Amino acid sequence: MPHPIISEFDIIFAGGGSTACVVAGCLAALDPSLTILILEGGQHTLDQAAHVQPYKFITHLVPTSTTMTFNVGNPSPRLNSRAPSGANEFWMRRYIGANGRCSDAAHHYVYNQAHSVNLQIWAGKHMKRVIFQDKRAVGVEFASDPVSCPDAGQSSSIMKASKLVVISAGTFGSLAILERSGIGAEAILKQCNIEQLVDLPGVGENYQGLRDHNLVFTSYFAAEGTVTMDPLYLGEENDIVQKNLAQWKIDGKSLVAQNGSDAKIKWHPDDDELKAMGSAFQPQWKEFFQDRPDKAVALFSLSAGSSRFSHNFPCREYITANYFTLYLVSAGSVHIKLGENGQEGVDFNAGFLDE
Repeated sequence: MPHPIISEFDIIFAGGGSTACVVAGCLAALDPSLTILILEGGQHTLDQAAHVQPYKFITHLVPTSTTMTFNVGNPSPRLNSRAPSGANEFWMRRYIGANGRCSDAAHHYVYNQAHSVNLQIWAGKHMKRVIFQDKRAVGVEFASDPVSCPDAGQSSSIMKASKLVVISAGTFGSLAILERSGIGAEAILKQCNIEQLVDLPGVGENYQGLRDHNLVFTSYFAAEGTVTMDPLYLGEENDIVQKNLAQWKIDGKSLVAQNGSDAKIKWHPDDDELKAMGSAFQPQWKEFFQDRPDKAVALFSLSAGSSRFSHNFPCREYITANYFTLYLVSAGSVHIKLGENGQEGVDFNAGFLDE
């Protein structure tokens, strides 16, 4: 049933990831009289297979995904002139419930309140800026998202907020909204022809979007006959996929309810391993890790299947070793910039291996 048209909301969330869904859902449940709007870049995910079937998680990580926004960084001499990338994810997915479905914030905090006319989600919307009146946020300007709605028009709309505007658009999105709204360093805003409202030079600095971990996938041939996720990753039409889907619809079980990774190791090096790592790591070890046994230096995990980021893999079974490095020291920066064509881009310095 369509919601009634509301000309002004009490609270507007710019971005519909985990933070927005949890906070907006809790506020709506505690005070049903509040009118709350979530503006989300991605499309609706209610009961969509790609968002509720765990085995499909890998489809969101490929370069052609419309549920991820990939941001290519500036080439770095520390990476042999390679250009790193980082991503913002629409509608965060996380855990697998006992029913074999992905248990995410959107389904469990927002979609379960579909009966509430005062909690609304407008999907496929790109947040341009926050509108201020005497340095108080009073609304937002937005348009159709060019990634998830490439065929939609790009005309802007404005929605007012009587109480609060919450910026919750992820590492890349939130910083861009702040700078487009005139909040940031004067030099950055001036280059983009944006009038500065608040001098806040820390906006976009100390980038930590991937600082929590870097990840390397290394795939190996598995023994013939090993049960892996590979037949499911190959496509929807084969008999193995259909058999597993049929079982999942009955009882929530089968490979459809798996992400392929059930074993992980948290690694805290012993004395011999520390010596082998060399002297460069010693200051960080003593300052952060030595007295924190709960803080792993790295995670190792196994996945029953290949990452499928490359189409050059032969069609067969694989086992993939995943290596995560944690609590990195290096930090970079993310800012908006104007390209030669006058279009907005991202000035992204990942800072990988800079320290």
